[in-house]
Amino acid sequence: DIELKEPRNKELVRFGNEIEADTNIIVSYHNFKRTPNYNKLLEIVNKELQIGDISKFATMVNSKKDILTVLSVIEEFKGKVIGIGMGEKGKLTRILGTYFGSILTFASMEGKSSAPGQIDMKKLREIYSLIF
Repeated sequence: DIELKEPRNKELVRFGNEIEADTNIIVSYHNFKRTPNYNKLLEIVNKELQIGDISKFATMVNSKKDILTVLSVIEEFKGKVIGIGMGEKGKLTRILGTYFGSILTFASMEGKSSAPGQIDMKKLREIYSLIF
């Protein structure tokens, strides 16, 4: 997982490709304050995919519109992206992200959350059993 803002990200990707041909490089973007608008988030994901194999973005969700933005961008890049909405309002993106095409979502062990809005594995399984 290489941060998009990392100045040496292309160098790190080349190194990763040289040492292991079967390695997929994830290039990530984090915004702990807000979710960029749809077009800006598309631009970010496109930049990530120009550098690595998989795009990952995690943005703070502050509104219903942010939820729709996150899920719409995931759907646009189905199977090439890991999209996560952070914060209490971002929980819906964590639940529905894989349905829209996110490669995966993150869940914590019970009581061990490592990010704002992260759902523990037991609760996520219960939710998935009800809706999928």
